[in-house]
Amino acid sequence: MSELYAKIYYDFRERVRHLDTDNQRVIIHVKDVNDEPPYFINRPLPMQTVVQLNAAPNTPVFTLQARDPDTDHNIHYFIVRDRTGGRFEVDERSGVVRTRGTDPFQLDMEYVLYVKAEDQNGRVDERRFQSTPEERLSIVGGKRAPQFYLPSYEAEIAENQKKDSDIISVKAKSFADREIRYTLKAQGQGAGTFNIGPTSGIVKLAKELDFEDLRQPHVYSLVVTATEDSGGFSTSVELTIRVTDVNDNAPKFELPDYQAHNVDEDIPLGTSILKVKAMDADSGKNAEIEYLVSAKDKGEPAKTGTATVRVYTKNKNDEEPKFSQQVYTPNVDENAGPNTLVTTVVASDKDGDNVRFGFVGGGTSSGQFVIEEITGVIRLHNKAISLDRDKYELNVTAMDDGACCVNGDATIHTSTAVVVVFITDVNDNKPIFKDCPTYFPKVEEGAPNGSPVIKVHATDEDKGVNGQVKYSIVQQPNQKGTKFTVDEETGEVSTNKVFDREGDDGKFVSVTVKATDQGEPSLEGVCSFTVEITDVNDNPPLFDRQKYVENVKQDASIGTNILRVSASDEDADNNGAIVYTLSAPYNPADIEYFEIQPESGWIVLKKPLDRDRYRLRVRASDRGDPPSSADVDVELDVVDRNNKPPIWDMTTYGPVHIKENVTVGTVVTSVKARLRETYKLEAMAQDKGFPPLSRTVEVQIDVVDRANNPPVWDHTVYGPIYIRENLPVGAKVVSVKARCVGNCSARAPHAAPSPARPVRRRAPAMLRRALSSPDCITKLVLFSGESSDLLYELNLMRQARRALLARVFYIFSSGIENNPTVFYRLMPGSTAQTNKFHTFYLQQRADNGFTWADIKVNHPLDYESIKEYNLTIRVENNGAQQLASEATVYIMLEDVNDEIPLFTEREQETVLEGEPIGTKVTQVNAIDKDGTFPNNQVYYYIVDSPRNEGKDFFEISMQTGEIFTKVVFDREKQGAYALEVEARDGAPSARPNSDNQPNSGMFCHY
Repeated sequence: MSELYAKIYYDFRERVRHLDTDNQRVIIHVKDVNDEPPYFINRPLPMQTVVQLNAAPNTPVFTLQARDPDTDHNIHYFIVRDRTGGRFEVDERSGVVRTRGTDPFQLDMEYVLYVKAEDQNGRVDERRFQSTPEERLSIVGGKRAPQFYLPSYEAEIAENQKKDSDIISVKAKSFADREIRYTLKAQGQGAGTFNIGPTSGIVKLAKELDFEDLRQPHVYSLVVTATEDSGGFSTSVELTIRVTDVNDNAPKFELPDYQAHNVDEDIPLGTSILKVKAMDADSGKNAEIEYLVSAKDKGEPAKTGTATVRVYTKNKNDEEPKFSQQVYTPNVDENAGPNTLVTTVVASDKDGDNVRFGFVGGGTSSGQFVIEEITGVIRLHNKAISLDRDKYELNVTAMDDGACCVNGDATIHTSTAVVVVFITDVNDNKPIFKDCPTYFPKVEEGAPNGSPVIKVHATDEDKGVNGQVKYSIVQQPNQKGTKFTVDEETGEVSTNKVFDREGDDGKFVSVTVKATDQGEPSLEGVCSFTVEITDVNDNPPLFDRQKYVENVKQDASIGTNILRVSASDEDADNNGAIVYTLSAPYNPADIEYFEIQPESGWIVLKKPLDRDRYRLRVRASDRGDPPSSADVDVELDVVDRNNKPPIWDMTTYGPVHIKENVTVGTVVTSVKARLRETYKLEAMAQDKGFPPLSRTVEVQIDVVDRANNPPVWDHTVYGPIYIRENLPVGAKVVSVKARCVGNCSARAPHAAPSPARPVRRRAPAMLRRALSSPDCITKLVLFSGESSDLLYELNLMRQARRALLARVFYIFSSGIENNPTVFYRLMPGSTAQTNKFHTFYLQQRADNGFTWADIKVNHPLDYESIKEYNLTIRVENNGAQQLASEATVYIMLEDVNDEIPLFTEREQETVLEGEPIGTKVTQVNAIDKDGTFPNNQVYYYIVDSPRNEGKDFFEISMQTGEIFTKVVFDREKQGAYALEVEARDGAPSARPNSDNQPNSGMFCHY
């Protein structure tokens, strides 16, 4: 049998009674202490059982069962006294009593054990445990008679018990597991009054009872016999059934009507007026009579008998007025005006006197309250009212006038009551975010949805529900869904998406939180702040090419810049700062010839070249923690060197004479050397005769220069180039110049640079050549012009879709025929910054013998999305020897004032009439999405327009957007005002909005 335990606790509600009430549920858990002894639950008692005469050792004959109400009990069972000669033992833990020894048990012999159960977790003292009293266990060898579960049975029934209703169940246990049959016999009177179910043992009422019938006994003595089937043993037990009286008779008065005349109403208590008498036929308490206005016995249920008692009295003025209630609790609005009704007190006098009202201490005025003497009406007085407390307590008196009795007592009777006037708060204060200007939260890009951002807090000076604030997120204009959520109760702002700093989210995200009170109507306040999305190193560097291939002269000197690799990283700060390293995985010896500048990406020669090809690998790593990296292969092909030494024009120069006092830098002389241009060969012709005959001839070869050297740039680095979003279409971007190596000449058309200021170098950027130049091309000019000594800041209008950005063209020598045709390409990169989405495109055209390629804008530019671009331009020829050259252009965007301020919401506000000038009405808020100051600085103005009816009644704080009253309002003159306000940003050229109309919000004031 499993044990059940209950965990006890008290659960009640505590009510605090005052003028306000509140309920609080209190649960008190009660810890259990091991202070209860165990007890036996074996039934029937006393404990009896049988044992087979030939029972083997360890045969179970009985199981002791005890319970302990303590939760940490540890019950063990023991034999205290053994009267069996050691023939039985008990299992200490289970309580099972088993046989011992092999001797047979004697028939009908009784074996007696005295047993107990101990809780060994409940100590009484150091040597004793809590235990049950000793119980006697009787074990008989062979068979024994059935045993009733109780030594005797008693029952009690009411006299009105229904016939055939169950009275009591009598049960016996058979030790032979036989079915038992029950019989019932009456001792003395009562035969036939009860019967028993032969198999169920249930005793039923056989006929109706009447306690008042003297022929029926009130106590029945019965004997129940239990007999085993098939001639088994039997046993008997006594059953006593008592009949109880039911209050079924009502008291009866001796007279139907009693009268008493001329009784003074102030007669002393206890004075006898008249005597009444009633009788009741029931017994005991049912017959004991208590006289009230009616005669009522004390039975259950009580019975009453009535008689009319008329008492005629004479009136006296002995009653004081009684208020209908002792405490009145009216409510009055805090902005209530003069003569406002507060409440009405009511009092009456049982003597019939007239009642007059006043305040304790005399008079009908108390502070800001007055009371009407006759009606009890309490009002605010008719002067200026200032209800600046939460409640006011007034003590009111009621006085009678003694008019009830002509010859009565002239004493004036009074009573008092308390009137507690509660001042009800009016919802006239909106929630305010006092700390809003200090909110500058940050959240890490990639943070999981639901990450905490900041906890905002708004205060409302109103009371009760008018001051209870709930928070919500204001959805931005043209925005689907919200990027943040806020707990309406706590103000805890959390993310509602996973942010990507390099994606559409950008570096800053604006959020507006609204606080709404629970008044009716509700008032609102807003707080707008910017959440900075901090960078996570989640973008690896990306090279602008999948593989670099370059030619290098075999005789290049140590320290020569061979090739510059370039990679970009969309992350910011150290996460986007790139460091280059060089390796040679294909041939480790190749690394001995080159090194790389870690910041610029220039591969520099550090050892003379002696092979035809070198294969390197460059790794671009950012400075994040941990860093991200990308690899690119570099293939360098070595071009044969000119192994003919130059020839000096003269074998000896000098002597050269100079003065001893010449200044530093004076030219001393000029020397000149030229490459060997003439070669003499000897050719031989031989026949096939025998012997063969031959003759030789001298052949002289003059080497004529051809344009097979790539152009040399005047500068190795150009840029970065800065462009603004609003540059007029067609403005020139930059001018660079290159010169040809070899016997060629050309002229470059003059192109004046754009009127812009020089820019500072912020990061390495360049125009780079690769491979070699096309045949017979004498000069390569990119972004034509002569001013190669300055870099210029250039501007580009964001909205232009076909604005000219730059021009690339080649100039051909007029002295060389069959010049090849050239083609230009703008190479798409792997990121948006390297023209992956074709933000720019090239347009090739011919003009006055020159071939031009204009770089134009293909999609609108947006500083708030992408701030810089890295373009790769490639030019190729279609000659017999295909050559190509590449250049890299770095373009930096500058922010222009192209975003208009947008109000976060339109509002309807209220202002109370009579409020002083300068009362704050509301606060408007607008957001400008431009990325830099002052383009995103918002200022607020009242629109100066004839249609703006509220302009003369309100003023606005230019910095905060708070709106204040300029006049004292009178609702009877005008009940509503429409006010138009305007938000402007801080740029000199700022426009309110795109259609040259003010970007304004409308506000109604009642």
